[in-house]
Amino acid sequence: MDVKEIQQTIDKSEYKESYIVKLNGNYMFDEVELAYQISKEEAILIHFSGCYKVHFNHDFDQNKRSNVKNMISSRKYLYVLKWITLGDIIVNKNYFYTCQVVGNLLNFEVQFKEIKISKVKISAL
Repeated sequence: MDVKEIQQTIDKSEYKESYIVKLNGNYMFDEVELAYQISKEEAILIHFSGCYKVHFNHDFDQNKRSNVKNMISSRKYLYVLKWITLGDIIVNKNYFYTCQVVGNLLNFEVQFKEIKISKVKISAL
């Protein structure tokens, strides 16, 4: 799938102003999962794999009012999506996708080889 097709798939999910319900890195950040709420019970899960660069920033100007783990466990979500922008780059003759995520309290960037986008039940996350 090319970058424009992936971007269109994400844009069709109308993610803007959606709550981020999961953002995790696994296997030394070789895999990253981002999930955002699309209804009371469903989310879109974006699974990045073959990750080479993962960069995450919380907004230092905002105090975390509560423990994020406890808030997510009780379905009180703190982070809201503003933008998801995909691109592509070539590094040392290798092709990578890039993804920048901007939210109200965070910024996130990942460079990766593969992406899977699926609809899931929030309870399954």
